[in-house]
Amino acid sequence: MKLCTLLTEQQNAILQKIKDNHTELMNLGERDAFCRGFSLAVRLMVDAMNSGKT
Repeated sequence: MKLCTLLTEQQNAILQKIKDNHTELMNLGERDAFCRGFSLAVRLMVDAMNSGKT
């Protein structure tokens, strides 16, 4: 049985807000992980390119 069918309209609204907030938090975490990974990749490329010049 679905949880939504057991909840009142107000409880369903609260549950939806919780789900929306959770999704937003997950998106922020994924964006942060991407930015950190991209920055690391750029630093590695710069280091690799600079090590070939000496």
